[in-house]
Amino acid sequence: MSASSRTLLLWRHAKSAWNDPALADIDRPLAPRGAAAAPRMAVWIGEQWQPDRAVCSPAKRTVQTLEYFTAGAAVPVGYDHRIYEAAWADLLAVVRETPPSVRTLMLVGHNPGFADLTAALAGPLPRKFPTAACAALSIVGDWRGLAPGGASLAAFQRPKALPKGY
Repeated sequence: MSASSRTLLLWRHAKSAWNDPALADIDRPLAPRGAAAAPRMAVWIGEQWQPDRAVCSPAKRTVQTLEYFTAGAAVPVGYDHRIYEAAWADLLAVVRETPPSVRTLMLVGHNPGFADLTAALAGPLPRKFPTAACAALSIVGDWRGLAPGGASLAAFQRPKALPKGY
């Protein structure tokens, strides 16, 4: 990685439970399918990148998803309400606030914001952005100057497409 290159990881929360209609959306936990997919994706992400910082939506399902990664990696974590139900421009504002010392930033959040941010920065994905999927965007330059069209898609992984062993 060159001195001016950076990586933005957009990790969508794993599948959440919908079985308690009394729960507010922000309080919905992971479903069993999500609790199975999140640790597999956490291993894949950790084998590819070591984030310098993670910023997570405060929704219960995103916090639980991130915990599978942070259980095996020492990464500073911040929680930002702006990521919950955010439009892509709001997500970009969060990214632009990242300190210059951070080379790899992980956001853990929601769709449609993540798919829309990926499309704005690197072009539309060839497929849907399902739960627990992760898009890795390569960026040249600093976070502050990141603008639409300013990234390329380095990787996109879905839990269903993980090789056996994850």
